[in-house]
Amino acid sequence: MRGALDDGCAPLEEVRAHLSATADPAWLLKERVAEELFAYLVVRRELLPEGYVKELTQWADPRGWTVSLQGRKIYAVPKPLTKSAAVAEIKSRTGADEVLAAGDSLLDTDLLLAADRAWRPGHGELADIGWSAPQLTVVEEKGVAAGEAIVRALGERSSVTWARARSQIIRAVSRGRD
Repeated sequence: MRGALDDGCAPLEEVRAHLSATADPAWLLKERVAEELFAYLVVRRELLPEGYVKELTQWADPRGWTVSLQGRKIYAVPKPLTKSAAVAEIKSRTGADEVLAAGDSLLDTDLLLAADRAWRPGHGELADIGWSAPQLTVVEEKGVAAGEAIVRALGERSSVTWARARSQIIRAVSRGRD
């Protein structure tokens, strides 16, 4: 991943410097860096100039970065750094047969699309736009009740997957005894 970030993206320090230079203290609450991988601003959204995110996106795109406004945070993230890339790496390292995922924000769409089975609650940005995908189950509950419903669904799916794998192992062992 570091190689992809180094080869195709402007350095984090360049992006941080641009964010610092263009953010107005009138609406900026905090500047942050996460894991030395990406940067974000915490803003007073009601004071954020209408064209700021669009202008920042236009600046960041040719430098290999994406920009996203999520709630009161503006994220600047290298294009190769995605949730789906993380899932692919984990799947590769573990040999997992099935990926289960859940999410509620626009930043979660690539993760949910990369999953074999996915869930989203009846609240959040994805619910607000009615986002859907073939492998997605929409949980109508909202808030904590949605989280509980999703955890139950993940547990049920994991149990089904485990039971199927266990049966295959038992059949294979039984055939070996014949």
